[in-house]
Amino acid sequence: MSFGSQRCLERRPDPRFDRRRPPGGRRGPGRPAERSSGHDGGRQRRLGERVDAGTGIRQIRPETKLIFLTREDSDAARFAALESGASAFIHKSRAASEVVDAIRVVAGGGTLITPRTIATLLNKRRSMDAQLESLTPREKEVLRLMAEGVSSREIASKLGISYTTVRTHIRSLGSKLGVHSKLQAIVKARELALVE
Repeated sequence: MSFGSQRCLERRPDPRFDRRRPPGGRRGPGRPAERSSGHDGGRQRRLGERVDAGTGIRQIRPETKLIFLTREDSDAARFAALESGASAFIHKSRAASEVVDAIRVVAGGGTLITPRTIATLLNKRRSMDAQLESLTPREKEVLRLMAEGVSSREIASKLGISYTTVRTHIRSLGSKLGVHSKLQAIVKARELALVE
């Protein structure tokens, strides 16, 4: 059970901003610190934990309104907010008055996530899922390494394949993902949550 779900059982949430950390820092009770895998594992795990916490809280207290307050500003984070059942997605850089206004709107039964935003995110998610599924495991490895700034020759050496094979994978990535430069590949790898 997540820390948030446990707190929800202990007390009835109300529209106030509670920034308390779980015992032992940011982790739930009795859970060891988790290290990022260096690729998509850490970020995806954090987003997944937020979704799980939100879902758990809503199962215990369906009337609870959730606001996703995060420093991440990505479609993956917005989609995680939707999956958790949040009524608002707010970046931590927003002014305190905007956060307070959002709390008031949500506590009053409103939402700051519009149907248009939801439709746009769902369409992007479907497109990203299709792109990710089109990649072979080797292409994903090549894309991750490219996004980490590894040269084509180093990629060949790390993966134990020829330089020509790496170039073939890069051309394939270009056609499947519509990327035509290393910078575009890095951006796409981040969009697809292959790297942090």
